Amino acid sequence: MCCARSTLLVSTELSLVVFEDTKARFVKGWISRLRRLSEGVGNALRNDPNYQALCDISETMRCSNVFTSRFGKGLGIVGPLVGEDSPLYQSNGVYGMFMYSAFVFFSLFPYRVFAKICVFMGIAANIVSAYLAYILFFVIEDICVVCISTYAIGFFLLIASIKNLSAINTLKAETSLNFSSYLDGKGTPGKKRV
Repeated sequence: MCCARSTLLVSTELSLVVFEDTKARFVKGWISRLRRLSEGVGNALRNDPNYQALCDISETMRCSNVFTSRFGKGLGIVGPLVGEDSPLYQSNGVYGMFMYSAFVFFSLFPYRVFAKICVFMGIAANIVSAYLAYILFFVIEDICVVCISTYAIGFFLLIASIKNLSAINTLKAETSLNFSSYLDGKGTPGKKRV
């Protein structure tokens, strides 16, 4: 029974690693696409005033309005705080790129501390997304398909991070129980106690 349990734990660990690798590649691909889209639209709008972005669907659904607004860089608060000539005053896509890259990096390792960092980043990302959604709908009064997609990705990353932390906690608890019963002398793997 112990050997079967050990095999199950190893199998569960391998499943987590394979799941994490697949999830990381999927998330990394979408993050890269969204970042390139947002950066590309922003750069094209700055360099060519006649540029028409693909995400400009109608007069009320225009990514261009959002990317060129004062809230499109530095979340609308970095510029007034540190100045527009500061290296911290970047496009929101740059902040997102760093945050998503950190998500991918930390989710590659099945350690509780990294899973907790991902949950914390997910909470922070959703707070920032709520702020930006408020700006989008009530200040700029526009609908940005790319922006809403990033809000949804942030929400799903938070859910995935919570599930990942839960799975790691469960796995650690099972591994710890199995190991502690071995240390207590209540059994050795593969042998029945008389």
